[in-house]
Amino acid sequence: MNVKARLNELNVPDVLCPFGKKITTAKEFEEIKPKIQKLLCREEYGFIPPAPEKIWVENIEKGKAFAAGKSTLTKHMMHAVVNGRELSFAFTSNIPTKASGRMPAFIHINFRDLIPDQYQPTEEIIDRGYAVYTVCYQDVSTDNGDFNNNCAPILCPDRTDPHAPGKIAMWAWAAMRVIDYALENEKIDPEAIAVIGHSRLGKTALLTAAFDERVSFVCVNNSGASGDALSRGKVGESIKDITNRFPFWFCPKYLEYADRENDLPFDQHFLLSLVAPRTIILGTADEDQWADPHSEYLALTLTNPVYALYGKRGFVFPDEIPQAPFVLHEGDACAFHTRLGLHYLSRTDWNIYMDYIDSKLGR
Repeated sequence: MNVKARLNELNVPDVLCPFGKKITTAKEFEEIKPKIQKLLCREEYGFIPPAPEKIWVENIEKGKAFAAGKSTLTKHMMHAVVNGRELSFAFTSNIPTKASGRMPAFIHINFRDLIPDQYQPTEEIIDRGYAVYTVCYQDVSTDNGDFNNNCAPILCPDRTDPHAPGKIAMWAWAAMRVIDYALENEKIDPEAIAVIGHSRLGKTALLTAAFDERVSFVCVNNSGASGDALSRGKVGESIKDITNRFPFWFCPKYLEYADRENDLPFDQHFLLSLVAPRTIILGTADEDQWADPHSEYLALTLTNPVYALYGKRGFVFPDEIPQAPFVLHEGDACAFHTRLGLHYLSRTDWNIYMDYIDSKLGR
């Protein structure tokens, strides 16, 4: 597939002209970012709940040696007050015991609270000198249309509002609170916070990074439709498909775009571009056609004009999308890989993400 020819066919909106006036400088893009964020909240994800008035963290399981003493594993309970009401959810921290100096840290939004887990090879991550904080998304709110459990009644008190936050926005809010806690640890490098997630939680990681500038690196794994893939011209899962099955991930307004992708006033490269000038690393799999690796690739190419405003080579890519497997890591702040296989977050993916982060940190 020729990238330029395909993009000409799709006629996607220009991220440098989102509201009628061409953006020509990084300063202008910084000024317009809040309006782009508001657009995405109003039309797709719902408004992310406000930062809490207060947070505090309780250790509910004492730190214990993990992986033969390579790290300390602690289970915590996050407490927060939002609009005068208290909520809580569990998360874990795993901190290397022998790291010298400040260390990078992953915030992993995961499907389970297991350590290790099939999607989190914890010992391998620790061996590479990373701390890892893990939150199970269902501890924040269940992955269904029930907005009355866990934190949901406080984070989304009125689901009838067409712009009310969906579950992805709530899970992203929780990831931000874990970042709050991680940054209190003097062992953590505040310039090396990475957020990672897979599939629907890849969408969550991307939304987190787009709205929280404390995130230096975002690793978006197989997030596909309504995540890192263009909606226009996408194969596999469409807006109609995803909103029929998972309407609760999004604000109610987004359901109006089923079978109307060309009416969107944006496309998913707007969300990706909000991360600039920080680092985006996308990972996909050649057999994951439901996510559509080509549409993910195309979306990342469209962030380059924004990165150029900051004087960065964003995504360095060939005009013809390569055959899998391939890794494209030459960009200053954007990377992309496609591995063989199915929809999954594998050790291969983790190591590719860490390779690129290490290269940027000079490790």
